[in-house]
Amino acid sequence: MLIPVLGTRYTNDLPSYIKDLKNNNYINLNKFIELDCIGRESTSIGDRMIGCRQKTILPAEKEIDLLECSHCDNYYIEEEIARCCNIYFEITSINYSKVFEETLKIIQSTGCTLVNIDNRTGNYFLQVEERQYLLVLEEEATDFLSISKAIQENNGLIFIKLVENKLPTLPDTIVTISAIDIISSGFEKEKYRLRDLPSAQTVIESIQKVSLVEEEILSKSSLITWQAVENELTNFFLDKLRSQQIQLYKYRNMLDSYPRFRRIPVNAAGAGNADKLTIDLLDYLDEVIKGDFTADAKCYTTTAVDHHTIEKVQHHLSKDKFNSKRILILATTNKVTCWDDVHDYKIATGQYRLLIFSARIIAELVVQLDFADDFLSLLQNCIAAENQIKITNKKGTKTP
Repeated sequence: MLIPVLGTRYTNDLPSYIKDLKNNNYINLNKFIELDCIGRESTSIGDRMIGCRQKTILPAEKEIDLLECSHCDNYYIEEEIARCCNIYFEITSINYSKVFEETLKIIQSTGCTLVNIDNRTGNYFLQVEERQYLLVLEEEATDFLSISKAIQENNGLIFIKLVENKLPTLPDTIVTISAIDIISSGFEKEKYRLRDLPSAQTVIESIQKVSLVEEEILSKSSLITWQAVENELTNFFLDKLRSQQIQLYKYRNMLDSYPRFRRIPVNAAGAGNADKLTIDLLDYLDEVIKGDFTADAKCYTTTAVDHHTIEKVQHHLSKDKFNSKRILILATTNKVTCWDDVHDYKIATGQYRLLIFSARIIAELVVQLDFADDFLSLLQNCIAAENQIKITNKKGTKTP
């Protein structure tokens, strides 16, 4: 939860969380009356009044029985106020020092250590067991040199945020936490999340590795048979997805902490469709790990995974005696022209009932779940085995 920006107005009933913020003295909320000088109509010429149409803002903490326009000195009596006035509440100040003082106390109460940085008010080194972070409070001094240094030294940066719509432009590998959430829910959960979070440098290195693994999968896909993809590779990939429990926990933690890495763009196809759709990697993983699915492996190099592929797999699904409810397609290509089907299934059912693992998504998962080297090794072994079969067959066809 974040505090609305200064000047936010409420003309109806105050939300309960705004009342709580005021009652705890985190914000100052004042009541105002806005006078619209619209004049007065009357059957008596002497009582008629032409308004100047200007607005006057006045404090309204006390009962008011007479209002004067500050622009033309017209006055309005109590009976006329409801017709020409609006009453509202406005956030006029935010008690940053109180919020952050309580936030830091709660952080320290969990056993974490905060060390002041000389000449940098609002900046601290936060020690979470064996991990150290640079902690920056909103509204206090910081600079991108400190951010860059924190990343380069394999630490990370935590940004304690307080107010809506005031987040500066920061790198994706920065953890943002609401101060009000810490005050209301404590820091214990965040402590363990930060303890197990990979460093910003590790995240950057893994992203770079994903591109290299993806390139290798694509380059070798033309050398492998569909039988190998359907059997060895698919079985190995799915088994690893379900067995890497520690890596899955760390990966989920990373995606939750760095939300921009959670969704990846894919190309939509066809007239009338958006150019790009996004796939939620955590939702994808959850659908696979939940259980029953019908899987189909495709070794496409020149053709694409398209709507016809979906139709074939749906036919397989209708014959599945295990009554699976998910369709999973594993491909060694990025040529996918039916992402709109994936999206439509999600919209219709609320789940990713159709899952396509392209070379890009496969590379992401094998790297992040720490079995990329084993996967590429298996891929190379499949190619070597196929080459050996070809050599043997070639020798067998020679005439004596």
